[in-house]
Amino acid sequence: MWHAAANQIPYDALVLATGSRPFVPPVRGRDLTGCFVYRTFDDLDALRATARPGRPGVVVGGGLLGLEAANALRLLGMRPHVVEAAPHLMPTQLDSGAARVLHRHVTELGLRLHCGTATSSVDSGADGKVRAVTLSDGTVVEADLVVFSAGIRPRDELADAMGLTRGERGGIVVDNLCRTTDERVWAIGECAAVNGRCYGLVAPGYRMADSVARQLTGQEPEPFTDTDTSTTLKLLGVKIATFGALRSDHGHAVEAVFAEGTDRYAKILLSEDSGDLLGGILAGGTGSWTAIRSLVGRRPPANLEQLLLP
Repeated sequence: MWHAAANQIPYDALVLATGSRPFVPPVRGRDLTGCFVYRTFDDLDALRATARPGRPGVVVGGGLLGLEAANALRLLGMRPHVVEAAPHLMPTQLDSGAARVLHRHVTELGLRLHCGTATSSVDSGADGKVRAVTLSDGTVVEADLVVFSAGIRPRDELADAMGLTRGERGGIVVDNLCRTTDERVWAIGECAAVNGRCYGLVAPGYRMADSVARQLTGQEPEPFTDTDTSTTLKLLGVKIATFGALRSDHGHAVEAVFAEGTDRYAKILLSEDSGDLLGGILAGGTGSWTAIRSLVGRRPPANLEQLLLP
């Protein structure tokens, strides 16, 4: 039984789905008027009320959510800058080749990119509001507002109160059936660290929830694995897809890259032993993601290049 202050709530089974909170880097000035996170409808309403057409705004974070935030500023008439500490945009999902396609497209839309540098401080004017952002390379970017979209942190505080184990990087530790160190407690979604890893996407959360629901209803559970990290999206007009394995677990794999300048890019991973298709990345005007994904686990056809770049 979990004791919460004076209240006691008995349970036979407990599922923790406490989610996550935005991560705001500990930079000077992060609490100034004009600093936002990009998470809830209230955040969006406040951002909309502050945005001034024609004025510059800075988004800290060049991942999926950061680019969506930058596009929101663009649609509000602002001049958005994106700051990403990694060498290129969306470093978790894309390699440098696919990122070049995305980079070219978003700069044509008017986004100004600052990759390979971090935010040193948010600077204020005489009125105490955001005036500029200073980057670690010394660049000073004028800004009327700053949006932090630098990732998430799991809301795992209940772990300590309940005597559950937390992961080294946060999250409530669970096994591949989403069970915590207490046999009657499960954790799912962004608060769960499956074998030490947290997932900030909705699809893994749904798979965790389904596994736990099957266990609680007496059905055979489907263990959660991260072997399928396939994703497909259209980001600021650019089609991006990843499918299958993006790296070889045992090193016995070769990469093949097909590209047309910075308009289209495809990289595939092939088994060195069998020649079977293991996975890959597509960006830009490439072929059908579903058709190519269906080839995973088989030797690709001779016209693979035509399928990738029709």
